[in-house]
Amino acid sequence: MGWTIERDNKEGQVFIALMILLLIIDFVLVLARQYARTTQSYHSLLSDYVLWFAMAMTIGLVVTMYDTYTHGFGMTTAHYTMGDLEESWRTKLFAPTIILWNAATTAVRVSMVIFYRQIFAPSSDSATSRWS
Repeated sequence: MGWTIERDNKEGQVFIALMILLLIIDFVLVLARQYARTTQSYHSLLSDYVLWFAMAMTIGLVVTMYDTYTHGFGMTTAHYTMGDLEESWRTKLFAPTIILWNAATTAVRVSMVIFYRQIFAPSSDSATSRWS
């Protein structure tokens, strides 16, 4: 089958086009954040590194999902052959997809928590820090 999505698989073509578009938007936003950090002469912090890890996991997820749609996922069962079924998402790509999805979403959440903590952390001379 190769790495092409068949013409009959309209759902797969639309889904992959949407995923690639969102991946490009994600990448531009991560680069914009990095650019803002460097122009304000802030050094990269843990939240930035965790965000780049999440970006790498998201790229892996898009590649995995593209592979599932090239092997017929999204088409009716009339288009499947036994060879396609053995290589399909249900048998070999289910676990990697779940692992990449969980790693990416968890890394984004951790990055947000670390970033919010950096922004809203009380300073050492504030009344809040004296009481905590």
